[in-house]
Amino acid sequence: MYRIGRFVVLASALACASGSKTHLTDSWREPSTTQLAFKRTLVVYMSPNAAARHEVEDRLASRIPNGVPAYRAIPDLSHTDPAQARQQLQGQGFDGVVAMRVVAVEQTGDYVPGSNWYASKRGFDAFWGPSWVVVEDPGYRVDNRVVTVETRIFSIPENRLVWAGRTQTENPKSVDKLVESTADAVGSQLREQGLIR
Repeated sequence: MYRIGRFVVLASALACASGSKTHLTDSWREPSTTQLAFKRTLVVYMSPNAAARHEVEDRLASRIPNGVPAYRAIPDLSHTDPAQARQQLQGQGFDGVVAMRVVAVEQTGDYVPGSNWYASKRGFDAFWGPSWVVVEDPGYRVDNRVVTVETRIFSIPENRLVWAGRTQTENPKSVDKLVESTADAVGSQLREQGLIR
């Protein structure tokens, strides 16, 4: 019986620790925007880590119609001068930008209380004697990592923000899974708002 209790605790801990959930926490839409129909969209992941930036931009661009990774389209894209960056984008024919960045990574912990398992079978005789010996199953802590990602969509010709949202993902298994689940959550909201089909 003691082994079964340990197995249940271990299985529960693994289920909690391995599940990755993404949900949209906030979103904003420019009221006059009815549909997003960019002809050429720059996809940018704002990070000083070039390898991560390339990986995320490639992954995200593959999911966006007419999406082009920023590092490939404009390798020398200005990171410090917005007017110059906008000129570079317009010079390359971009009319939309989807920008993504990690804004927070939090470590949280949940305590899962233990339970008591009584060593007995179903009958009274089998229950009575052994039940005076209680097998304790201690509680345990499950550590979670919560990643908050901000996604903003800009119209370059109008120089305005048309949509913004924040997602939170618990325990992302990889960068790919984080990008996929974030893109799914954002895409779902954009479809729900009628901005994309």
